[in-house]
Amino acid sequence: MDGGVIMKRISSIKSIMKTKIIMSLTNKYPEIDTLMKIINIMVRKYHEECISAGIATDLDGDGLMDEMEEDDRWVPYLLTLGLIYKVQKNDSKAWYNHETSFLQNDDLQEKFLTTFGYFWHLLVEISKCIRTQSSEDVLEQLRTTMTCIPQEDIIYAHSTDQQHLGDHCPDFALTLQRDQKLVVLTICGTRMIPAPEMKDVFMDLYADTEPFLHGHAHRGMAIGCRNIVEKVLPFILSTLEENPGYEIMVTGYSLGAGISQLVTMEFSEGESRKVIPSGTIIRCFCYGTPPVFYSDEVQDYKCPNVYSVTFNNDGLISASLTNVLKLFMQIKALERMHMRRRDMCRLVFSKSDFNINPLESFRKSGGNEQEEEGDEDIQTNADEDDDEDEMGDTENELKSELWMQVREALDKVSHGGDLIHLEHPSKLFIFKRKNDIITRIFHDTNPFTCSLRLRASMFKDHMPWGYNTLFEGYGLSSDDVDLNCVK
Repeated sequence: MDGGVIMKRISSIKSIMKTKIIMSLTNKYPEIDTLMKIINIMVRKYHEECISAGIATDLDGDGLMDEMEEDDRWVPYLLTLGLIYKVQKNDSKAWYNHETSFLQNDDLQEKFLTTFGYFWHLLVEISKCIRTQSSEDVLEQLRTTMTCIPQEDIIYAHSTDQQHLGDHCPDFALTLQRDQKLVVLTICGTRMIPAPEMKDVFMDLYADTEPFLHGHAHRGMAIGCRNIVEKVLPFILSTLEENPGYEIMVTGYSLGAGISQLVTMEFSEGESRKVIPSGTIIRCFCYGTPPVFYSDEVQDYKCPNVYSVTFNNDGLISASLTNVLKLFMQIKALERMHMRRRDMCRLVFSKSDFNINPLESFRKSGGNEQEEEGDEDIQTNADEDDDEDEMGDTENELKSELWMQVREALDKVSHGGDLIHLEHPSKLFIFKRKNDIITRIFHDTNPFTCSLRLRASMFKDHMPWGYNTLFEGYGLSSDDVDLNCVK
């Protein structure tokens, strides 16, 4: 038996095993079928957009990249991502570190941290209590275990229990905050402890869009929003009736953060607004928030009283289906350059700032631009080598030319065609805590959603312990909460 026949049989066996594995998973998790359809659509869109952008060819006209586009040589993905990172970092200097982005008022920063911190600690405590109980007794057990809230002020609690995504919503609880006159809806993030809750995971991954109010929203989170509103709205209405003048506060983390924004929009502008008492103030504090909504009617739409809190380089702030597609297209565009690995290393590990304006030669920035705070993404010996300051003009010109080629390749890539590009319907606060706390505030959040922002700590900073570190020592008592600071 020759080698060709053996390889064909191995390929056939792999195909059969793959099919059986997918069928087995689909039987257990029917949502996988829909998820695979989304993935197939994205793969097709990736091919179409690469061809349309001129970074791939389609000689046979089937809408897919030609096989000859596949490069058999080793592809240094980390170096490719490093190039994209360097361009992103250079582009962000003009806005991320602009003096108007920084909060200069220490007293106001203290109020922000205390107020956001209190509702973060409440969210963490509710999540912990719900996830140690069974769904049958979650309300009673929550009343028993929550020591920071009187039992009678825990109105409703829900633990993940549905078998079908269409009926599913993540864990949440409804409580009263009497000293602040608030009805607080707390929506938890993706359940991972004691074991991953796959319905939560699928809700995250259903990242295409569907119509929502006056635009489109992340499909999985829109499903979660509808299901939560259906369950909790009657309890909110009865509580507001018993406590006239109370406000509504919606909080959430990660998956819950995206859903909390949509719930707030529904309460403020949807059918729910018709039954909520007139004049009721509705607020939302969300932590680790993904782009979740695009308005078809209002450019740069922002829902009033919605505030997104981000720790340092939390990557979810820019994570959307269109941005993931754009990143893969950028990788393809750079691969098509067939740049030598030595040149890629030269650019990635260069300490010098670069100017990629084709009308100007490579030059040092003169130290006028600040480095992004807390951004230790690429740390190498080369970064610590000051000998680059003495590089000759020839080396500088070569790097300038290479950077211009990289920029030209990346400029061919835009967002995924007719896919809806999700944005943040909120004002954005970014906190970095190392030695001191640095606060940035952004009313315009578009720079955060135009690309998937690559940072070494983008995953670590999204984890709950990052936010725990940020709010350590802040918001430990409701007495210090000042909602007026974020009006």
